[in-house]
Amino acid sequence: MLLSQTSELKINPWILMAAYCVLVGPFALDFHMHYPDEIYYRDAAVKMLQNGDYLTTYLGSGELRFKKPILTYWAVLAGFKLFGVNEFGSRIFFLLAGAVTVGLTFLLAKTLFRNTKIAGFSALIMAANPVLILSSGRSIPDVLLVLTMTVSAVGFSGLLLDGEKAHQKYLWMMYLGLALAFEVKGLPAVALGGLGIGVLLFNPWKRVSWKKLLHIPALAVSLVIALFWFVAMWKIHGPTYLDSFLEDQVGIRVASRILLIFQNGFLAAAMLAVMFLPWSALLFPNFKKTVQQLWKENPQFIVFALLWGLAILGMGALTSKFYERYLLPVAPVLAVWIAWLGVRGGLLERMRGLKISTAIFLLVIVVLVSFSIWINSGKKEPFG
Repeated sequence: MLLSQTSELKINPWILMAAYCVLVGPFALDFHMHYPDEIYYRDAAVKMLQNGDYLTTYLGSGELRFKKPILTYWAVLAGFKLFGVNEFGSRIFFLLAGAVTVGLTFLLAKTLFRNTKIAGFSALIMAANPVLILSSGRSIPDVLLVLTMTVSAVGFSGLLLDGEKAHQKYLWMMYLGLALAFEVKGLPAVALGGLGIGVLLFNPWKRVSWKKLLHIPALAVSLVIALFWFVAMWKIHGPTYLDSFLEDQVGIRVASRILLIFQNGFLAAAMLAVMFLPWSALLFPNFKKTVQQLWKENPQFIVFALLWGLAILGMGALTSKFYERYLLPVAPVLAVWIAWLGVRGGLLERMRGLKISTAIFLLVIVVLVSFSIWINSGKKEPFG
């Protein structure tokens, strides 16, 4: 059962994660919907298997490629090692990353509010997120980035809630999540992490001191994880590898034209609203009153979620070409904010409980699976 039989209709996150894998798996684990960028990671993983060098990333042609850090390549490589060089091996760990992100969204909300109804609703909103569903079926960095950033967000949430009294495990989660996110995609993790730490240090409600944040063991381990591949590439290939990495991070992807920035910013804001339909539309009736109530309850989380949301919109606006998947890293935080707003504003009662939410989740999955089967009825993209 996805839902318990109590009056609160609590969601079991483990069952929801399993349902996510079962329902999304049919089109995630086969190339019904092929994405062109996947070939970079598949080809590099095959080269790693062939030459035994698990650090250097190559194109299929044998040319060096340093545009992304190593973790996405390793996720494909691990699948190939365990399941063979095939579609299933290429994508299995990305599907599992999507499911784990749903579970971490539950944990994020539970950490912030100690409320299983908010936590369950948050996880359900995230499980029905179409961008997460599509990203779970692509062996590219985005779903790994949202997974690792959500690990970090759980750490931030514990520190936001308890301040100086927060358990050290939240510092470990915050730093390790950011380190792994940096090994997935680089600078976006630095930007979001810096904003989050700024909220911890300077919010006037439950500040966290520099002394608390300066947890040497967690910092040291996280810095080793974040930088080891970059140091290894510097030692093996010299500083020239950074040219390709920095061009991808701040060169090609950063727009310079004002009109394009406004266009991408508008598109990013519109996509962010669409990503959370129908929830974003259902919140309007009591929005102002509920936000005032939430501000009294946990203002530091509102500031944190707002800054992360604006930051991801800003990063999306500055790209030379915007994709909806660029919004994904902050989606779990925003899903928790929407669920919190919905529960406190009586949204679930207006929707006759979580049964309607579950129906929406299942409908989204059925539509996507049906579409993938229809796509697959034509000529299938060959592997390799």
